[in-house]
Amino acid sequence: MEEGDLITKKELLKLTGISYGQLYRWKRENLIPESWFIKRASYTGQETFFPREKILGRIAGILELKDKYSLEEVADMLSPELTNRIFNSGDLRDIRAFDSEVRETFEKNLGKSYFNFIELIFIFIVSKLIKESVISSLHIDEFIESMKNWFPVLNSTSFMLIVFEKDTVRFFLLARQDSRIFHDNGTREITSYDLDEVSKELNLILQDQLKK
Repeated sequence: MEEGDLITKKELLKLTGISYGQLYRWKRENLIPESWFIKRASYTGQETFFPREKILGRIAGILELKDKYSLEEVADMLSPELTNRIFNSGDLRDIRAFDSEVRETFEKNLGKSYFNFIELIFIFIVSKLIKESVISSLHIDEFIESMKNWFPVLNSTSFMLIVFEKDTVRFFLLARQDSRIFHDNGTREITSYDLDEVSKELNLILQDQLKK
């Protein structure tokens, strides 16, 4: 990660107006991923940095939600990898964020009608890709086959999902956040999704829709 993409702890506290104690309490409460606390050498010895856009967005979200929900509820919303809820197909039918054809194709290919949150994130992303015409419904089966290999080893949302195109063929790449990706000149990136941010968006949708 480039230096310009990082923010120091001192600058973060000044920009957001939060205290040192709040920052580390939110870390203990799993509101802010430990992996975002980046230790680097500095002229003073060692300093803590954070990914600038992610931490500023996360703190803005916490400040917005903390007066409406308990910290435990906010942690569930912002750190969905900690939740253990299973969602059945009936839970999803009336939620417009999920394309019905995508949901049904996941059911068929995975051989089940219930999903954990990680699987739900990918149903949500593929629904977005269909809606945005990044892929067509003809490609859903092919992409799910790739995802089936990922699900058993995914235990967090600290990944990026990137869609590339080469010679009119589009394909997925799953990479850990902040990994450097190199590809040849014939390949171009179409779009990408930060699973942390997608999970936050999805959690808010589910919190709103499932309580109705």
